Formats: sequence, structure tokens, C-alpha cells
Amino acid sequence: MEMIFENAAGSVRLDGGRGGAPFRIRAAEGLGYMSMTAATAEYPRRAGQKTITRTAGARIITLSFDDAAAGANTEGVLARIFHGEGRLTVVSGAKRVHADCYASAMSAQQRFGTDFGRYTVQLTCDYPYFKGETRLAPLFGREKLIKAGFSLPSILSRRTEGNKVSVGGDADIYPRLLLGNLSSAEEFTLEALNETTGAALRLNLPAGSYPSIEADLAEGSISCGGKDLTRYLDEDIYMSDFLLSRGENSLKIKAEGLTGEAWATVEFEEEYVSALEEA
Repeated sequence: MEMIFENAAGSVRLDGGRGGAPFRIRAAEGLGYMSMTAATAEYPRRAGQKTITRTAGARIITLSFDDAAAGANTEGVLARIFHGEGRLTVVSGAKRVHADCYASAMSAQQRFGTDFGRYTVQLTCDYPYFKGETRLAPLFGREKLIKAGFSLPSILSRRTEGNKVSVGGDADIYPRLLLGNLSSAEEFTLEALNETTGAALRLNLPAGSYPSIEADLAEGSISCGGKDLTRYLDEDIYMSDFLLSRGENSLKIKAEGLTGEAWATVEFEEEYVSALEEA
């Protein structure tokens, strides 16, 4: 296993001792099951309780590790790096995930001579799911197929209109939709549709040019060049409904302003309960 905590102040790389990292992992807790909080109710003359809701709480990861080099004293460097918020990347076999976090506690045993420096750090992840690498899929656009040395007859371009996106992991997720080169001389409607779930994202936009629209559903924001577009959402639409479900999702983009130069893509990160590779 390899773990890397990094931010603007630097990075801390740890492994099990065979990868040449400057720190060796002794123990790691909190990489698997996440703690749950529950709202419950109790009723007269009824034993036990009824659980109303269950929610995953913040994830707490505790790491114990040593300096790889005998006699090293890196507490000052570690204190500076762990002082700021950062990203923890975990590589377990073929699985690579990350989580944004901060160090909520750190302790060190001062050792000298030929002993190894020994440290313990507690990392708090406000969002408890681990995320995989960013994936991207085209939803609308034209791909040029002309290559050097082509001959006629030949297919010169290929148009993408919608796509089937497969989502793995352990949770339904919010994607980011990116759209560009939209324009219309009149007011027009832009719609993103997940035909699998029935969820839609519909904007009634005024006439004009929209070189780059970004809809970040996790953040609940829609903007173009720094200008907020959420006020143009259809009154019957809720951004919180637009999720990608686990499995296959059939996505489409519709708009009067979709010209030959228009394009649209979807970005997302699969989410996992555990950072550990499954056998």
C-alpha cells in the first residue's frame, strides 16, 4: 500500500517499506467502513427504537508511521505540511482513490541516535466517500477523422449526440456538465436529460452567445464565464435530482442553440466506501 498526503506546502509519501518512500506505514485505520449517524424514535410500550434516517458521518483516518531513515527527525517538516488542508491519495493494489481532508491531530515521539522517528496523525474527511480518477465522456460534438495520407471515399467526421455512461463504485454521484459554443438570436431552452433516471436539467436562456457553460451538480452551481446562470433554471427543476446512478446512464443534450461547432461533455468521479482493494 502507498499513501500520499499533499497540499501547497509539500507532500508526505508513505508505503509499507518496499517502495522506497521516506515514511513507513505501521498502521492505518479508517480506510474501510465509514461511521454512520442515525436519527431514531422511541415509542411507549414498544421495545427498542425505530431508525428514521441513517447518514454517513465524517471519516476519521488515523495513520501511524516511522521515518524510513534511521536517526531522521522530520517532525518540523511534517508539522508544516499537515498544518494545511490537503488531499490524501491511497493506492491499494490496482485501486487508486483520493479524499480531501485535514489533519485534526498529530503527535511525535522524539527519538535520537539510530532509532526511527515515530509519528501519528489523524485526518478528518468531511466528505466520507473516497473518489476515483476523473472520467470524461462526450455528449455532443463533431470529431474530425481526417488523418495524414487519407484517400477518398472516406468518412471525414463523426457526430456524437448523446452517450451511454457506465458508473461503478458504491454510490450514485453528481456529475459536472460542460457545454460550449452555444448561441442563439432568440431565447432558447437548453436541456440535459438522464433518460435512465428521468432526471432533467433545463435552462431557459436569453438570446446570446455562451462560449463555455459549466454545471457542477455537486456544488449546485451553473455558470458561464463567471456569470451565474442558476436563475434561468426552469421552476420545476431541482439540481439535486440530477444524479448518475450506478450502472448505465443514457444521457442526452437538447437545445436550439446546438450548432455544428457546439460541444458537450460530462465529467464524474466514481465514489467508494473503502479505499482497500477487494480480493
